[in-house]
Amino acid sequence: MTVQDGFVLDASITGVGNNTGLSRSFIGVQSGSVMTVPPTATSATGLLGWTHYGTADGINLLPALDTGIGATGFTGPLAAGAYTFWFNEVSSDAGLAFDMNFHTTPAPVPLPAALPPLLSGLAGFGLMGRRRTAITA
Repeated sequence: MTVQDGFVLDASITGVGNNTGLSRSFIGVQSGSVMTVPPTATSATGLLGWTHYGTADGINLLPALDTGIGATGFTGPLAAGAYTFWFNEVSSDAGLAFDMNFHTTPAPVPLPAALPPLLSGLAGFGLMGRRRTAITA
């Protein structure tokens, strides 16, 4: 999936009816448009994060993805860029379904570093102007 410039991925929410009756599904995320970590890997090296999840519907898994042992880790939300998600079931149930809803929101716009000093300076000038007016009146 690609998160467009100016947006962040802030949630990956399980849909209705994920893994019918079982509770050991796996989700991992990696930067880039191709999963380079093989499914037979014994380490999470190369993944930003991973977790196991169960059958509950409507759970945001994104916060859990940064806690996977061996993963690079990240501080959510995920910034603009390409990401690959890896879904796997560790059981042999034939009735599996994966439904994941990805939510993006506009990225927060950081304040310029010069803005707070500028605002405090303007406030100071405003106070000085009020004092002069009070003295001459």
